[in-house]
Amino acid sequence: MILSACSKTASFDGPGTDCPPVKKYSTEMQQKAAGELKALPRGSALAAMMADYRVVRAQLAACG
Repeated sequence: MILSACSKTASFDGPGTDCPPVKKYSTEMQQKAAGELKALPRGSALAAMMADYRVVRAQLAACG
């Protein structure tokens, strides 16, 4: 689902590529999400998926 937004692009080639914007979240929303993530049990599948999502967001941010 996350990568489907990049189906038009072949790779992360840096600025100038056709990448979707990275959604901005308020500080309040980020703090709420961080608290919820910390409350998850160690080794949870959701925590691992969120770590992967963090990498994808960083790649998208570098793309555009």
